[in-house]
Amino acid sequence: MAFIITVAIVKIVITIITTVTIVITIIITFVLTTIIIITQTTKSWPHSKKVGSYLIGSTLGQGAFAKVKMGLHVYTAKKVAVKIIDKKTCIENSYASKNMKREAKIWKKIDHRNVVKLLDVLETNNGYYLITELCGGSDLKSVISSRICGCLDESESSVYLYDILSAVSYMHGLGIIHRDLKIDNILLDGRGNVKLIDFGLSCFDSSQSHCRTFCGSPAYAAPELLANQSYGKKVDVWSIGVNMYVMLTGNLPFTVHPFSVNSIYEKMTNQGMNVIEISISSGQWDLLLKLLAVDPDRRVTADEALQHDWFSKISRKSRELFLFCCGDLDLCSFYSLLI
Repeated sequence: MAFIITVAIVKIVITIITTVTIVITIIITFVLTTIIIITQTTKSWPHSKKVGSYLIGSTLGQGAFAKVKMGLHVYTAKKVAVKIIDKKTCIENSYASKNMKREAKIWKKIDHRNVVKLLDVLETNNGYYLITELCGGSDLKSVISSRICGCLDESESSVYLYDILSAVSYMHGLGIIHRDLKIDNILLDGRGNVKLIDFGLSCFDSSQSHCRTFCGSPAYAAPELLANQSYGKKVDVWSIGVNMYVMLTGNLPFTVHPFSVNSIYEKMTNQGMNVIEISISSGQWDLLLKLLAVDPDRRVTADEALQHDWFSKISRKSRELFLFCCGDLDLCSFYSLLI
């Protein structure tokens, strides 16, 4: 009996040792494979400039005071976006110099699925570096221009608009005004979800102190901002209305030739919205008018816009089917959204 028990114990010990050996082998193999992949990725990176733990790559975009470049984390091989703010250029502009670090301060407070995440902030003698997640998809401007009709259908535009409003409602709840919600600052991830970027003009708002700074793109700016009046969070709502119009038509709602701030302000306040030459639903039209109400007191809030009946009539899955048929969504992603 004792012999049988001893044999059984030995077998159990051998099984445990074998299992542990297999697990250790798998872990070592995984670690070594990961190291090899990271090493190969970093070695194949076409640029050698390094800031902190990040290799800096090719340029993705450029603005007046900053460039956005591809980045690679050397220890994980994770690709990121790196916004590089040139200190020398900022010093030449009093507003940019004063508010250079405000963007990171604001961005750090935001954690929302429809806002690109800020991962790290670095500083050197020459530059200020904002490390963010890299969107694997496209941008809304490219998606609109890629359509044969040059605009988005109702179901597709409703989901993009809902994502934008969701992010802005969240930011307004934190007391943050974006102030630059133009189509160029709306990216899409690999699953077609909206990702807002660029908080360089953003500011904190409070009921005691509204903003007065003239900033942003005039074509997307609210009338009260163009008129140099004090303004609050509803300037973002107006910009969302402009983006909605662009999604529906492929064009801007207010255009003047030749362009001037005074003339575009006059067109806005005289209800001179460009004629929409395509058929849109009554729900779309009603929401658009509420977003582009000239009087900010009559303009809806982001929260109120999210509750609009139009959204309840459009399902997300119908938009996903549209994207799948257009080739903008892979089969696995589409299937995962249906189950």
